[in-house]
Amino acid sequence: MAINTNSGEGTTTNYVGFSSFLGSLTLETAANKKAYADAKALVGEAVVKKSFSGLGTDSATAKARKHLKEAKVPVGFSISGKLKNVFYRENEDPATKNKYENLRVFLQDEVGGVKENTILTLDMGSDLAQKLIQKLEYAIPGEEVEIGAWSSLEANPKDPDGPLYAKHNVSVKQNGLEVKVAEGVKHYDVVKVLVDEKYAKLEGADFKRAENKEMFAKARKSVGISYFKEILGRIEAHYKTTAAEHEESDQHHVASESDEGGASYEDGEFSIDPAAAVPGAK
Repeated sequence: MAINTNSGEGTTTNYVGFSSFLGSLTLETAANKKAYADAKALVGEAVVKKSFSGLGTDSATAKARKHLKEAKVPVGFSISGKLKNVFYRENEDPATKNKYENLRVFLQDEVGGVKENTILTLDMGSDLAQKLIQKLEYAIPGEEVEIGAWSSLEANPKDPDGPLYAKHNVSVKQNGLEVKVAEGVKHYDVVKVLVDEKYAKLEGADFKRAENKEMFAKARKSVGISYFKEILGRIEAHYKTTAAEHEESDQHHVASESDEGGASYEDGEFSIDPAAAVPGAK
């Protein structure tokens, strides 16, 4: 994997995010960021915001990924190393003053005597981060792990003949086997109940959903973040890292670069964001 920055003699660090439009993890170097921006410019910001559009030859996602491959920028890769830390991080962009709530995953490996760190950052409100948190709760701290993330087009169970939706998927493997969530655990079902309760309070305060879509969307995202932050807190208690490691990750990676919107809990386990419908995709 290419290296983003050299944080000290004998140590290199990779900074990784996720693009729901590309359906891939992203390796964030200065050169790569420019290539990602150029790839998205090929199809336009409005198309990018519609998320993953499949890997068919004519899709916007495929065109952007083709541009990146020609520019020698990695697409569709996974990350691996010893699972050293999993934690929550809230940061503020000094330029915009916007605050970001992120999941951070810290991996460490050694290649040819050189220590290699990999820091994955995901938006806590994203479906991908929340799926990853569920798996990391059952991962073994300190052991080798491989983390992959990708997108696919899926049918809406409630409307099988309707447009396909972008679904974001995550894989966590240890000892060559997929880490599985305990049988019977239905986090999204719990969150859906909490979201419905929040909606009822807003509607009880005479806020109409049709007239306040942005408010309800923010409420849904806030409920999801709060719920999964509690789980993340339990996971974080199993790890120990130095303040210097946290500080380093903040200096180089203030905010998640994911272009994915907030997760939706309308369908329990099968999470669908209405904004992720792919026009014409059947």
